[in-house]
Amino acid sequence: MLRERQLDGTIYDKTAVAIDRIKTMAPIAERIYGGYTVMVSGGKDSSVITDLAIRAGVKCKFEVSWTGLEYPQTVYFLRSEKKRIKDRGYLFEFIIPRDKDGKQITMWKLVEKRGFPTRNMRFCCQELKENTSGNCYSVLGVRWAESVRRKNTRRLHEEKGRLHSAFMTNSDNEAIRRWSENCMKKNEFVLNPIIEWSDDEVWEYIRENRLPYNPLYDNGHKRVGCIGCPMRANKKELEQNPRYAALYKKAAGRFLETKARKREGNKKDAESYFRWWVNFCGGAKGEAYYDEYI
Repeated sequence: MLRERQLDGTIYDKTAVAIDRIKTMAPIAERIYGGYTVMVSGGKDSSVITDLAIRAGVKCKFEVSWTGLEYPQTVYFLRSEKKRIKDRGYLFEFIIPRDKDGKQITMWKLVEKRGFPTRNMRFCCQELKENTSGNCYSVLGVRWAESVRRKNTRRLHEEKGRLHSAFMTNSDNEAIRRWSENCMKKNEFVLNPIIEWSDDEVWEYIRENRLPYNPLYDNGHKRVGCIGCPMRANKKELEQNPRYAALYKKAAGRFLETKARKREGNKKDAESYFRWWVNFCGGAKGEAYYDEYI
């Protein structure tokens, strides 16, 4: 529930708390970066933080890290969101990931160079999403409930206060770090205003405020993201998107050709490598047999 009655009779309103977090850190975001950068993904969490940032009335802009692996429904939804938000006077941009020479980074180039990503080797996120941010104060829809790791290490995040990985909460001495991550390498702060929200509370907020959301959720999707993402079972979605499966196989074939030239005797083919990826990717068995399959 977004609103809960406490033992003393007061109402704890998570929406009001999230908006207050955004307002509290806004002067810092404006002083250092000229305002917030709200990172939009097309998922339910980003729909919520988009609306919260607008309701907070703070100075901000909206950005999408464009991977080229989005579902068509996500593409159409993001385009409609761009128009809706720009009509309200905000800047909304699609950011294309590029290397140091200015050339566009694509998933196919990454697979050709490094092979298929797995849960333990998610270089795709680093290159296609994280590479586009930096030098900003980002607002993200990160939540403890969406990750078992985050949920299980919540106390660690609250008590340790490590700048490179921790979520700074009220237990920290410096108010400037409250509910914020600080990445010195990228000169970036990150605000996570809905970090303690559950999935049900996210949907409660969306329905209560009649927010537009990605239609993929109505088609049974629990999460929306890149087609072929190793963080979820990707076999079914690649079967449903054969064009993307063909592109993955083609890139994998080029990767194996390079490996064969470097390591004599490598006879694995793209089809068997792809079959391994969609059947075992991310699991303990898949990681253990990675070298065997390629």
